[in-house]
Amino acid sequence: MKIAHNLTGIIRSAVFVAGLAILPSVSKAADNIVVYNTGVDASGQALPGGSSDPHWTDTYTAGSAAVISELYPGWTPDSTSSAWIGVYDSGTYEPPTPYTFSETFSLAGLDPLTAQLSGTEWGDDYGTFELNGHLIDNFGENWTGNPWSVNDIGADSGWFNSGANTLTFTMNSSDNFYDGVRLEVAGTADPLGVPDANSSAYLLGIALAGIGAIRRAIKTDAR
Repeated sequence: MKIAHNLTGIIRSAVFVAGLAILPSVSKAADNIVVYNTGVDASGQALPGGSSDPHWTDTYTAGSAAVISELYPGWTPDSTSSAWIGVYDSGTYEPPTPYTFSETFSLAGLDPLTAQLSGTEWGDDYGTFELNGHLIDNFGENWTGNPWSVNDIGADSGWFNSGANTLTFTMNSSDNFYDGVRLEVAGTADPLGVPDANSSAYLLGIALAGIGAIRRAIKTDAR
């Protein structure tokens, strides 16, 4: 009876391990990255023209970028969640290039290897859009918006930092007349320290725990 009882336990342990190995993939709950569109307040609502952008700065004034009051007729109009920014709030005059707009955001507590960002970018006249010095897009008179995305796989691997990260628009050429940029951005990343149920290491740990249970059952049976 004792042998039969322990063999039943061994079988149950083996079935348990096998069942865990074929469980459907379970994704970790990703956190939203705190990063802001151009021309918005802390709640993500677009600011009126003439406002200072609290999240985006420019190198020309070494201060906050300005939400442009008067948009060029060909530009996609501001929405409730993003607005065009420039060095000055009047788009009819902007300074000579080069100068850069930037926003820094943090991935503290998040896994940079799982980070991803996407959205739409606009720019007039000509320049570059980058993440941590890595080129996302060369823009030129992009009045109606281009979709973009970045994640830490393939060609984009290593683009994200574990702490501070910076998005930049560098204006390289302009006519000093109706010059500005606009960005819509959202992203997610997994929290650090959460085991990935799809990883081989995670499944191996489960399997080893099951094997340990089986070995203990066998030793007990041998007694």
